[in-house]
Amino acid sequence: MVILNLITNLVLQAFQYTATLQDSKFTA
Repeated sequence: MVILNLITNLVLQAFQYTATLQDSKFTA
C-alpha cells in the first residue's frame, strides 16, 4: 500500500530527526 509506505517513511524521518536532536544535545 502506498499510504502505509508514506506513513512508515514519515515515522522513520521523525525518528531520525529526534535522534539527531539528541545527538547534538549530548555533544553540546
